[in-house]
Amino acid sequence: MSGIGDNMRLFWKIWKIIFKVAFFPTVLMLLLLIVSGALTGVLTYCLNLLFQNVYLYLQNEATLQQVILFGGIVGGLYLLEYLLKIMLVFIRPNFLEKIKINVLNNVHQSISLIPMEEYENLSIYNDIYMVNNFVNGPHFMIFFFGSLSIITTIISLVSIIVALALFSPWLILIALLSILPIFILRLVRGKQYYQMQVYQAPKQRFLNYLFSLFIDPFSLREMRCYGFNDYLEQKWVELNKDVTNEEFCFTKKSSLYQLGADLFKTFGLALAIVLIIILTFNNKITFGQFGTSLIIFRNVQSSFHSILNQLAQIASKMPYLGKVFIIFDKAKQYQEIGKNQFENFNENIELENVSFYYPSSNHKVLEDINLKIENGKLIAIVGENGAGKTTLVKVLMGLFKPTSGVVKYDGVDINYYQSQSITNDTSAVFQNFTRYALSLRENVAISDIRNIDNDDKIISCLEQVDLTDLLQKCNYQLDCNLRKDFGGLELSGGQWQKVAIARGIFRQSNLIIFDEPTAAIDPLLENKIFALFKELTKDRTSILVSHRIGPTKMADEIIVLEKGRIVEKGTFKELMDLKGKYYELYTLQAQWYQE
Repeated sequence: MSGIGDNMRLFWKIWKIIFKVAFFPTVLMLLLLIVSGALTGVLTYCLNLLFQNVYLYLQNEATLQQVILFGGIVGGLYLLEYLLKIMLVFIRPNFLEKIKINVLNNVHQSISLIPMEEYENLSIYNDIYMVNNFVNGPHFMIFFFGSLSIITTIISLVSIIVALALFSPWLILIALLSILPIFILRLVRGKQYYQMQVYQAPKQRFLNYLFSLFIDPFSLREMRCYGFNDYLEQKWVELNKDVTNEEFCFTKKSSLYQLGADLFKTFGLALAIVLIIILTFNNKITFGQFGTSLIIFRNVQSSFHSILNQLAQIASKMPYLGKVFIIFDKAKQYQEIGKNQFENFNENIELENVSFYYPSSNHKVLEDINLKIENGKLIAIVGENGAGKTTLVKVLMGLFKPTSGVVKYDGVDINYYQSQSITNDTSAVFQNFTRYALSLRENVAISDIRNIDNDDKIISCLEQVDLTDLLQKCNYQLDCNLRKDFGGLELSGGQWQKVAIARGIFRQSNLIIFDEPTAAIDPLLENKIFALFKELTKDRTSILVSHRIGPTKMADEIIVLEKGRIVEKGTFKELMDLKGKYYELYTLQAQWYQE
C-alpha cells in the first residue's frame, strides 16, 4: 500500500483495534501524555522566569525570596514530570503486551480461515513471517509508542514555540529547516529498509530452518550418520554472511547520510547562536535571556526532530501494518457468515467432474473425478506416489476447494455449509502427523476437546493401538508430557504414529479417514490396526488410503488413481479379474512375500 490516504486508513484501522482492546488504559495513557506535553511548556516558561529573577537578583533588582520561589516551582514541576514518567513506565509494558496478544490472536484466527490450498503459495509464508516479526519484534513497539509520543511532543512544541517566538520568529524557522534533512532521510531509508526486509524474508526463513536442523533429534541423527553437519553449517554461515553483509551495507550508507543530516542540524544550531548574540548586542533580549533563548531553541529543535522522526518512523512501519491487514482482509474473503451448519452424513458423498490444481501451478493434480461414496461404506484409495490420493482426500474433507466441479454431502454442495461444521464430523489420521509437545492426554484428546477429561476413553484408545507400555511408563498419569526437547518423554516413531491413530479414533465422527497411517508400524501391528479400523468403521463412512495393497481387500469399493484420474474402481475380486492397474500393483507387492 502506498499514499497518504492509504496510510491514514491503516493508521485508524489499527487504532480502532487498540481502543477496542484497551479503551481505559489507552485513554489514561493519552491523558498522561497530554499533561506531560503541557508540562514541558510550563516548565520552559518557569525556567525563563527563574533565570530572569536570578539575573535581576544579581543586579539587586529582585529578592532572594523570589529566586527561591521560582526555584521551588521549577523543582516541583521536575518532580511532577518524573512521577508522570514513572506512571507511564508502569502502564506501558502490560498495556503493549495486551494489545500485541490481541493482534496476534486476530492474526491466528485469520490464518485459520485462509483455505489450505493458499499455503501452497510461497508468498503467504513470507507475509506471515513479516507479520509475526512486526508484532513480536521492535517494529510494532516503535509504531505504537511513536504514535502516542507524537501527541506529547506536539503539545510541548506548541507551548515552547510561543516562548521562542517572543525572542525571534526566525529562530523557529531555523529550528525547523535544520531538521528537515533528517526527516527526509528517515522517510526514504525507512521505505528502503522495508523493501530489504521483503527481499530477505525467504532468506531469513531459510536461516531459521537450517538452524532448527541442528537442534532437531531426527535431523541430527542423519547428520551424524552421513556426516554432513559441516556442510549444513557452512551453508548456514554463508547465507548468514550474505544477509549480514546486505544489512551492513544498508547501515553503512544510512550512517553516512545520517552524518550529513546531523552536520546540517549542527549548522542550524550555530546559526541560531549567532542570531541570539546579535539580538543580545542589539538589546532585543537581555543578557539573562541569552541562556534561556538558547535552551528554548535547543528544545524546539529537539521537538521538531522528535516529531519528524516519529512521523518518519510511523510512515516506515505502515508497509508492515499493511501486511497485517492483508492477512485480515484475505481471511475476510473466506468468512462464512450466514452459511448453514452441517449436522452429519445420512446418504452419501458425491464428487461431480472435480478437478484441482494448486494456486502456484497450472498442473492438474486431480482431473474429472466422478465418485459416489455411500454412507456406511469402506472405500480404499490406492495408487503410486504422486497419483493424487492425499489431495483427493483433502478435497473430500472440504480442506481443499475444487478448482472446478462440485463436492456434495447428501446431495448438497458443501459450499452451502460452514467448512468447520463439515470437519467437525470427520476424523483423520494423516501420514505426516504432528508430534505435539503436549501431555499424553492432550495428544489424544485434542481431536475432541469436549472430552479431554474422559480418562477412561483416552486410556481405551491408547490400549486399542497397543500403547499399554506407554501408559505403564507414565504410571497411567495422562498428564505426563511428551517430547524430550521440552522435558517430557521421548517416543519412538512407531509410538508417535500409534498416538496419532489413537487421536483419530478418539473422536466420534461419521466420516473417518486413514491416510497411510501405518507407515512406521510393524506388519503384525499393522494388521491389528487395520482390523481395528474395520471394526471402528462399522456403520460409518470410512476411507482408507494406503500404498500397501493387501489391507485394501477388506474395502467395499477400491478406487485406483493414476496421474490424478480414476482409472479403475470396483471390489477386490472385480479388479483382480480385470487384470489392470490394481492387479499389477497387487502382484508386484505380493512378490516380496513369496519365495
